[in-house]
Amino acid sequence: MEILEVLTLWLHVSSVVVLIGGIIYARVEVAQVLRAMQPEEAARAADQMAARFRPLALGAMAALLLSGTYKLLTNPGHSRYYLMLLGVKLLLVLHVFAATFVLTAPAASPERQAKRPRLMAGVAISGLAIIMLSAYLRRIF
Repeated sequence: MEILEVLTLWLHVSSVVVLIGGIIYARVEVAQVLRAMQPEEAARAADQMAARFRPLALGAMAALLLSGTYKLLTNPGHSRYYLMLLGVKLLLVLHVFAATFVLTAPAASPERQAKRPRLMAGVAISGLAIIMLSAYLRRIF
């Protein structure tokens, strides 16, 4: 049974790395490269990169849902304080998931393309807050 716990934790952490790390990299590095390109070329490249990242992001989100649900269901006896903080964490997770769906969809207009860096920054900030909350929740349980 211990091996299942280790594999579940590994899957959860690896999925966070893929999802949040990919978005942070895109925001910090890729966005800078796209700014140096012609607008039409940058939009096309951004859409292609988003399409390539989408399967990874969806897989990471599915793995996070499965591993997180498993962890919650197999470890009963949480305090109200823990559950309150978990609720905040899950609201941030919903924000990250929703924004990632938007980010990995093709940008239909130049206005939507212009909003991608701000969305990526929001996902990065929420993702880092989730990681901080997760570390604290792990410590108090």
